[in-house]
Formats: sequence, structure tokens, C-alpha cells
Amino acid sequence: MYIGEHTLNGTVSFNFQALDGSGNPVDPDNTPTYTVYKNNVAMVPAVTGSMTKIESQTGFYGDSIEITEANGFVNDSSYVIRVTATISGISTCKTYEFDIATPLTLITDNTRALVLTAVTSEAPSEIYDNVFDYELAAEASNFLTAFGCPIVYTPAGGSGRNIIAIIDRLEPGQLTNNSNAPMTTISVANNSTSGISAAEIDTGGDKVTLAIRRGETAMQRRITSIISQDAGMMTLEVR
Repeated sequence: MYIGEHTLNGTVSFNFQALDGSGNPVDPDNTPTYTVYKNNVAMVPAVTGSMTKIESQTGFYGDSIEITEANGFVNDSSYVIRVTATISGISTCKTYEFDIATPLTLITDNTRALVLTAVTSEAPSEIYDNVFDYELAAEASNFLTAFGCPIVYTPAGGSGRNIIAIIDRLEPGQLTNNSNAPMTTISVANNSTSGISAAEIDTGGDKVTLAIRRGETAMQRRITSIISQDAGMMTLEVR
């Protein structure tokens, strides 16, 4: 039985219910005991113990283990708790699997935002409201690297900078007079370093330099609206 992913310096609790051949609760012949294995090898030094009966319930036992470095536990490893007991003269066992993973470091500020820093990945050092937003931002660069191409973004009254964008060219779009005209959209990272931040954009004033048709000369186009955005990326209409 898998009992979840845990963090170092926490506690893992587990239980054991002895049953007879008909599936009814029964007291075992002896007190259930357990041994812990790390990556399918018995831990050294050994982590073992005897379980305690829970509230005088028939055949129902429980225990907990402090998963600390002092007890031999480490991050990024898998563990198995093997419980054994004898029931009506027959040896039986049950196993419990769990993992210890390196956690994200969560730092709160007085606005309840989170600064999330992954221990093993290069993550953007921005402020995010939750882990989902953090993951969107962290993956944006990979997505753009795979599917994007270079363009130039020029904020109103400012200098141009090179960014990566995914360009969807010549989609049909409706103008204010209800007529249709070709519309191009770009998807960029939603930050002011490698893309365009939603906080800085000036629709109608900011421009991008790109080729509307493949093979044509890149020309400066105006950003007319924000179509959608999340913590990782933003999709913009270009005319």
C-alpha cells in the first residue's frame, strides 16, 4: 500500500489489521513487528519496531516513525515498511511504501504571496500566488524554446529588445465595423526579462517587429489587445 510522499523531519504513521480466513478481525498470536527498507535494501542502522494495539480494537495495531536524518532517512529515496505477524499459526505480512522528496522552499511575505525556489531546477525568481502559477512560469521558457522564434518588442517610448514568441499567423479576426480581416497573435513569456509583462504592456502603443507571412521582411506591428494570460505566458493580438 502506498502511503504518500513525505518530507524529511516529518512523521509517517501506519497500521495493521489482523484478519482470519473469513476476513473477520482477530487478535494475532504475537504483537506485529516491522522493518524498514530503503530502495529495497534493509536500512543500516536497522529501523525496526513493535506495533501498539489501538484502543483495544480486535487485531488493530498502529505505529509511527520519525523520518529524520538521525534515523537514517534522506531526501529523494523510496522506503518500504514491512509488517509481520502470526495469525492462527500462519505467518502473514503487509507492506507500506512511501517516498521522501526534496520540497520546494516556500517563503511568505506580508502580502501572502509566495516566492518559490526549486532546489533542483532553474526557476523564475518572481512572486506567485500558488504552486500552479509557479510551475506555469517555470515551464514557459521550455515551451517557447521548442516552438517559438525571435522577434523584437518595442514598448511605447522605449527601446526594442529581443524576445521569443510563438506566432500564429493570419487568423481571421473581426474589426470594430464587423468586417473580417487577417489577425496575427503572438504568445510570449509573461515577464519583463525574457518576454513581455502584463504589468508593463501598453496596448495600442507597444509594437513588435515580425514577419506576418513566412519569408516576407519583418515589419513593425502594433499590439492591439491582450487575448489571454496566465502566470507563465500571455497571448496578444497584433495588427
